[in-house]
Amino acid sequence: DAYAQRQPQPRATCLHFWLGSWGFGSEVNNLISAAVYCQSVDIPCVIDDSEWNSGKWEDYFICNPVATVGCPLSKWGRNNCVACNVRRMGVTATPGWFTVSAHAKVVNMQEKAVTARKIWNLTPWALNEIEFLNTDLSVPEQSIAVHVRRGDKVTGPTKETEATPIATYANAVRDVLSVPG
Repeated sequence: DAYAQRQPQPRATCLHFWLGSWGFGSEVNNLISAAVYCQSVDIPCVIDDSEWNSGKWEDYFICNPVATVGCPLSKWGRNNCVACNVRRMGVTATPGWFTVSAHAKVVNMQEKAVTARKIWNLTPWALNEIEFLNTDLSVPEQSIAVHVRRGDKVTGPTKETEATPIATYANAVRDVLSVPG
């Protein structure tokens, strides 16, 4: 809320990002934005998955050194952490949420993609589950999946962005297919 945004914040020594009850893709996208912010100000990005509706982060991803589960400044009985907390709860959010959101608006997609590739490092269990599902669904080894948003993200009271034209998705697939290798 506006009051929380105006409160003075001490210099953060790390950022604590809460994964919550939003969609899996939305949570991961926001975490990537938080990690990019942390890299830009040279502080650790700490994931709190205690309330995540998708389970435990480390079940899916191995993301060190980009982010970590557990604060590196609060280990072995010491607490040198001054956290910038990033959390959304319904229609309210912490001041850290607005810090990361403002930063994300000025970061180019290439920079975000570099961090996404580092975070998208699947655990052996997750890789095995994906391979099993792909086999079970007869997904060809070389295929492209496209997630087209046409629901709550682009319409109604929870609208977050404008709908991306289908031609944009088609052009992106064409561009990927035209890259050698």
